[in-house]
Amino acid sequence: SERMGADKLRRGDLARERLQVRRKIEALKSGRGSYGGLFSGTDELGRRLNRLEAELERIDAALGRYGGIQLGLEESLGHVIDTLNQSEELLVLQTLSVNVDYRGIKGAASAPSSAPPVEVIEVSSSTGLRRIVLLGRIPRNHLPTPRDVIKLGEAYLGTPRGHRASN
Repeated sequence: SERMGADKLRRGDLARERLQVRRKIEALKSGRGSYGGLFSGTDELGRRLNRLEAELERIDAALGRYGGIQLGLEESLGHVIDTLNQSEELLVLQTLSVNVDYRGIKGAASAPSSAPPVEVIEVSSSTGLRRIVLLGRIPRNHLPTPRDVIKLGEAYLGTPRGHRASN
């Protein structure tokens, strides 16, 4: 679902932010980089370290809500269940009447056509994504029987040596 993707992106952003804060803390503690020469007094350095460590704790807490970098099966299924429970709010179905010509190209609604209009279902998501859905059912007995590739191969290549064709 879209929410799962958004959660993964947010986790990635938090992980990058965490890495940046860790690097700032290490630079302050070691006195190297642009942070080392900024503070002449240890009080200012201590306040800066405390702010960065508090920021790191906030990021760790936010990452902890996501249960790690990867979504587990339970969390993924929870997202799917939430999405299915909210389907009325997330998806809108609308029946559309479409005029198509003999080539299957959509024409204007006012254009004369010898074919009757085709009724289709348009699904719109809460994010504005729109798709046409054609529901159909083909009974198994209407499907062509699968070809026997072994027999086709034998007919093309001939019977392998040492085997007799069975009649």
